[in-house]
Amino acid sequence: MSTSKVTLNDVYAVVNRLEDKVDKRLCEVDMRVNRLEELKAQAALIVSILAVVVSVAISWAWNKIFE
Repeated sequence: MSTSKVTLNDVYAVVNRLEDKVDKRLCEVDMRVNRLEELKAQAALIVSILAVVVSVAISWAWNKIFE
């Protein structure tokens, strides 16, 4: 029966492997979140521009009607 000792290098190796797995997953999630944030920013821009255009159109129509 042999006894095997766990060295600090063994622990470092295991932790590094786990860290690599977690880092890979987090990088994938980060890329997906960045795409969603870009989409959200584009949607907010479109809504803002649309709101300005509608506001200007309503103001113009209001002035034309009640002049």
